[in-house]
Amino acid sequence: MTTHIFYGGAFVALMMSTSVMAETTLTAVRAEKPPVLDGSDNDAVWTKAAELQIEAEATAGPREGETITVRLKAAYDDSHLYFLLSWHDASKDDTHKSYVWNEEKSAYEVGPDREDVASLSFPIRGAFTGDMLSGTEELWDVWHWKAARTAPAGYAMDKSHAFSATMPTGKANKFKAKNGSEVWIARPEDTGGSATRRHAAPDSKQGSTPVHYEPVKPSGSAADVRTGHLHRDGWWTVEFARKLRTGHADDAPFSAAGTYLMGIAVFDKSEDELHYVAGPIALEFRNAGSGEVVASFEHDPINATPRGWNIRETNPTEAMATWHVLADASAPSKPNVLALTKTKNVGSTFNLAIAKNASLKDLDLTVQAKAVRGEEDQGGGPIWRCTDENNYYVCRFNPLESNFRVYKVVDGKRKQLDSAEIKTQTGKWYTVRVTMAGNEITCYLDGAKLLVAKDDTFKEAGMVGLWTKADAATSFDSLVAHPQR
Repeated sequence: MTTHIFYGGAFVALMMSTSVMAETTLTAVRAEKPPVLDGSDNDAVWTKAAELQIEAEATAGPREGETITVRLKAAYDDSHLYFLLSWHDASKDDTHKSYVWNEEKSAYEVGPDREDVASLSFPIRGAFTGDMLSGTEELWDVWHWKAARTAPAGYAMDKSHAFSATMPTGKANKFKAKNGSEVWIARPEDTGGSATRRHAAPDSKQGSTPVHYEPVKPSGSAADVRTGHLHRDGWWTVEFARKLRTGHADDAPFSAAGTYLMGIAVFDKSEDELHYVAGPIALEFRNAGSGEVVASFEHDPINATPRGWNIRETNPTEAMATWHVLADASAPSKPNVLALTKTKNVGSTFNLAIAKNASLKDLDLTVQAKAVRGEEDQGGGPIWRCTDENNYYVCRFNPLESNFRVYKVVDGKRKQLDSAEIKTQTGKWYTVRVTMAGNEITCYLDGAKLLVAKDDTFKEAGMVGLWTKADAATSFDSLVAHPQR
């Protein structure tokens, strides 16, 4: 569902999502060599990358309700994230609001030409609803490729979209949200020098057409997103490149692991209301056995299983336990945690949440955990070198038993490898760290080295995840796992 508003004289199309769950997934593949940003899809990485074809819907104008197919690919390396975006547009519109001389008025006027635009958006803070009128507090990172104003210089206009219930500092417009409240929308460019420069119309007629907008090389955070483009055979192809982590507060940070939400939009003649939007889309990183896992759950939908995770059980006895993302004011990395919220399991049933897209062998793994409740069992911890729900290593703490232990689980049967007596509390956050190199396992609790073991059962790379036993309800935050170098 979509709706429309006018913002500062310009038409703005809004995706009106009824849920923040992404219906489609875009997989980013590792690039051995970065693509050349020229709008060509001939680079080796684009040949390797899987293409997502998604239907984007026109939100207004004479084509409202119609769709076009947008083709999208993604890749990454140790430092950068790359996108390839293609869509059909028979007309190449790469001028914008050109000055036209009006003889009767003896003055320049803004002409009817409007540029084509492509946009990518990502959450920085808050849930990514894809809905500018949701009434929720959100901050988006938005990359605007503009065929006239930024593309010739090889950049996108890097902006933020901020949504708040109270009037922010600086330029913003107020609208009525779907829930009846007021929402303020601000769309500032990132800090630094802009990717375009506007020139006022001359007072007298010039010998040549005066420049209205001039693409320039941006600076600072505004220079983060580089682009390349090509219009050929009635198709636009635009490439985007940006560092995974820029270090700037006005940019969404990425890690070469996990899952992120994003949205796309393409604009035919931009302000002529020929807008097509799609999303939210789940962006997943394929690690091919060598990447890290970073999960903070900050941008996952509340009261739902996080994207990119499988819920499993070892020795199931009752209905599958419920794992949901929840807001937790006590979380070490605010605002969200992944929590086992409901289970009727007993005995030797182990509850698992397994990250889908990573495979690690020698690793350094850290997670923060808080035991919430449990009559038979409490606490929990991470798993690693997991081949399936019945085979893995696990390290856990247990407030009921006042111990910290490491086990292997083989064909669903658990065998203890080492144990330490230590008191822990329900309702308190603890940091569990595990390192494994070859067959040597070392486990730490809040920085204290407590467990050491050697085992050769699982010798190959495997998945990582989270674990509790029986009726143990536990919250987890900030899972970080990376290969030992």
